[in-house]
Amino acid sequence: SRLKLLNREELEDALDFSFGPRNLLITFHPVTLEVGTSVIQMEELLAALACLEETHCVFTMANADMEGRVLFDLIKGFVAERPQHRAYTSLGQRRYLSTVAQMDAVVGNSSSGIVEAASFRLPVVNIGRRQQGRLTPANVISTGTSRHEILGAIRRATAPGFRRDLGDLVNPYGDGHATEQIL
Repeated sequence: SRLKLLNREELEDALDFSFGPRNLLITFHPVTLEVGTSVIQMEELLAALACLEETHCVFTMANADMEGRVLFDLIKGFVAERPQHRAYTSLGQRRYLSTVAQMDAVVGNSSSGIVEAASFRLPVVNIGRRQQGRLTPANVISTGTSRHEILGAIRRATAPGFRRDLGDLVNPYGDGHATEQIL
């Protein structure tokens, strides 16, 4: 059976989060093959987000390895100064997909942004090279790691026409009916 997603009001209650005029889901993992660069990239991402007005962010936390804990601390500090943002260690599948369904874009370097977001016709800003080589549908804007590149990509992804132009986007990772098709 299909997972019943939470509506916007239920999700706000479940997350203790208020949606704003523009809403972003942020998931950024350490870049394992580029030790030390993850912190710099996260600082650039946070600097870009700080430039956005009327934007509320939901952060899902990175892997809990050593570099992941440093990123966690950076995010915690950023969120502590900005009540319109929230950070969560884990949302679980239902809350995560419900959150994706309510967002204006997904930002970060996680495969989940690329794989799930296409099903929601949701713009994705893919930062850096962590997902290099992965099939990326038309909703994905790949960008460099500087705050200016990230900010430009977020502005493009959240521009009114970008999502509208994704009208008949097909998720190359499937439509959620694999079990029925296999049976």
